[in-house]
Parts: sequence; structure tokens; C-alpha cells
Amino acid sequence: MKRLFISMLFNLCIVSVASGDFCTDHPALKISRLFVPLEKGSNHINPYIVNIEAIYLLQKGTDSKMIMDYISWYLEHANYPDRSELTGTIYDYAINCKTGKEKSAGTYDSVDGYAGTFLVMVYEYYKMTKDAKIIQKNREKLKDIAYLLGFLQEEEGLTRALFYKKSKYLMDNCEAYGGIKAFNRLSKEMEWGENQYYIELENTIKDGILSFLYSEERGDFYWAMEGKNVYAPNWDKLYPDAFSQIFPILYDILEEMPQLKETLWKKFTERYANKPDLFFSEQKLILELTEKRMTGK
Repeated sequence: MKRLFISMLFNLCIVSVASGDFCTDHPALKISRLFVPLEKGSNHINPYIVNIEAIYLLQKGTDSKMIMDYISWYLEHANYPDRSELTGTIYDYAINCKTGKEKSAGTYDSVDGYAGTFLVMVYEYYKMTKDAKIIQKNREKLKDIAYLLGFLQEEEGLTRALFYKKSKYLMDNCEAYGGIKAFNRLSKEMEWGENQYYIELENTIKDGILSFLYSEERGDFYWAMEGKNVYAPNWDKLYPDAFSQIFPILYDILEEMPQLKETLWKKFTERYANKPDLFFSEQKLILELTEKRMTGK
């Protein structure tokens, strides 16, 4: 398959920052500054975006020490509990570059998306390094993060993005599935023993996506569900409508539906392959990771 998106991705370029700047050496911003230039005064950290960036770097074979430091930072900043009484979540942060002071935003965009991508990233780190020490040391915290996904799951198998809202999103559920799948593989590698709860959780999230978000009549996925209402994608609207359709490919929801996978990818690339300016930096990374799934390269 032709490499449709490779020309739209920017070259990784470490941005020069004056020595003594606390943002330069911050575990999360060390990763983010490879993709987006740092601001001089303060910088925002969205852990979901950093998770995506870290997954991308791991698949490129980048310095694993940088990723390990970020994993440690994330786990150290996990909430016990947060304002909704959830444990294992993480807020967005702002970092003062002059003082190094971190200020919690007290909010996050989602719970299931942050948790799922973090677990995927940790497993990618382990696959690359075989470093079991940090995994074993943080076993209970990793279990807490995995349990978040089960706690947010509804009867049909789908996870809510936020504890206090009923909205369920295709993108987040694919990430939740990928995260639980990664956690189960980690559990096996660490010899923690099979936990039927998490095995069933992996299966029921996937079943929920295919049973309640897939429209056989349309041949694509609803990008969201709220109560009994579902929202079909407008393919001429990039986000969240069309962009959401590549997530079942990225997270291997469609392993047993290869024709649908090909159809969705073709439909997406026909519309957006030559429109790089429409995408944010993390979306470009998701595109390349998805393309890798399609081509095996």
C-alpha cells in the first residue's frame, strides 16, 4: 500500500531552550518538545497527548530512559482520589519554566482515553526494553488504572469518558480496549496470574463497540452514543466524525473484519491524505501509527 501520509508528517526536531529552564528537563515536556516548541513562561501538559507521543517514539525505537522517566512521573501524579472519588486518574498540568512549579488544572478531558493510552504505552515500553522492574514496582497503581475502565463500563460494554457524564465515544472505547488488552498481556508477562475480570472486560468492550457503535447498514461506526442516541459520522467533517473511524483499525478491533478495515481506511485517505494542515500534531502521529497497522511497516 502506498505510504499516503508520510509526506505530511513533520521531522522530529528538539527545540533549543536556554539552560536552567525547568521545562526543558521535565519528564513530560522532554517528550512533547520533540513535537511542539515549548513556551518560554509556562507549558501545559495533557497526559493523553504525551501518551500518544510516547507510543509513537517507542515504535520508532527512541531513547527508552526518557519514556521510563515519564511513566514514573505519570504514576507519581495519579490521583488518590480525584474530585470524583476515582483513583488512578490524572489531571492536566501547567509547569512554570522559571520555578519548576507544577500546577494541577484539576480537570481532564477524559478518564478512559487517558487510562487506555497510558496502559498501551507502558506495554510498548516493556516490549522494547523488557524492563520488568518499573512494572512490578507499580503493580497496584497499574491495576488501579486498569480498574478505572471497568468502573466506567456500562451494561452494553462501552465505557463512559467521564464518571459524571453518560457520553460514550468510539475513540475512547477503542483506547480503553487497547489499554485493557495491553494490561492483560503485561499481567501474563509479569506472571501475575490470569484475572478473569480483566479478560472479560477486554472482550466485552470489544463486543460493545461492534454491537452498539458499528452500523452494518452504513458500513461505518457511530462516533458517539449518549443514552439511546447515536451519532453517525459526517465524513466531510474531520473531527471527531471521520477521524474516529480509523481508531478501530489502530486498536485492532477489526482483526476479523479485514474488508471493513480496508474500506474505512480507503474512505478516510481519499478525503484527507492531501490535507495535512487540518491535523494537530498528535493526530498526525495517530495517522502514522494507523498507517503502520495497515501496511505492517
